[in-house]
Amino acid sequence: MLKLAQELLLKQYQIESSEEDWAYESVTMEKEELDPESLPKDSQLPDLVMTHVYLLDAGRTKVDYTVYFITNPTSEVEYVRGVLLDGEIAWYQTGGHHE
Repeated sequence: MLKLAQELLLKQYQIESSEEDWAYESVTMEKEELDPESLPKDSQLPDLVMTHVYLLDAGRTKVDYTVYFITNPTSEVEYVRGVLLDGEIAWYQTGGHHE
């Protein structure tokens, strides 16, 4: 999914990056553990989700870019993908994307 994060940032913000520019983490959690401020209000999630979070090295830009994907626990169905700028929702897309 790192490649997807890179493509999303390039498409939405015209920022090119390499793998070395990113830190990332994937964690399975209950939806209640997610920060509601970082999710679109219309997102509908099951009780258990996998979060994939990618952080662009802050030294590259003046803004902290975080790209995230929320999927089912096996990452077969995507519920939400989004971009946070300095922790605030800047762009998102909901729906059942299959990657």
